[in-house]
Amino acid sequence: MIELRKKHPVIVYGDIQMFYENDEKIFAYTRNYEAERLLVVMNFSEEESEFLAPNEIFTQKPRLLISNYEVDDSIQEKIVLKPYEARVYIV
Repeated sequence: MIELRKKHPVIVYGDIQMFYENDEKIFAYTRNYEAERLLVVMNFSEEESEFLAPNEIFTQKPRLLISNYEVDDSIQEKIVLKPYEARVYIV
């Protein structure tokens, strides 16, 4: 994790835009710093949950940076998260 923080300053710095602010299951946000952007999506429930990714994410070809499950590293418009799954995409 320290190596990722050093390689990607956007993990530590930048502006945050929250999504699904009133959802008790999904915690999601983008973070922007200089030319980098992160998309962080987490499921805090014991059930599968869906997250609809913002359209502007797709135009920039994000790649999976880290996840607590083994998943396909491409991003879809609708992300289906397993129970207690977290993913971070770098854009």
